[in-house]
Amino acid sequence: MKQKLITLILIVIALVTILATLIHGMIADISIFHGMVIHPLILLAGISLFAFVKKQNSEISHG
Repeated sequence: MKQKLITLILIVIALVTILATLIHGMIADISIFHGMVIHPLILLAGISLFAFVKKQNSEISHG
């Protein structure tokens, strides 16, 4: 039960990070550095967190 709660929290954080980065990048008037360096790094962090959680779930369910 505790593992599922932690997994759910991490998935929500990853999705919020990804969505916030994409929405903020489309709406805000940002500098080139901000748009070309900072946003891809934050997006990569969110996607990596999501992949990490998915890998953990598959390892737990398979063994």
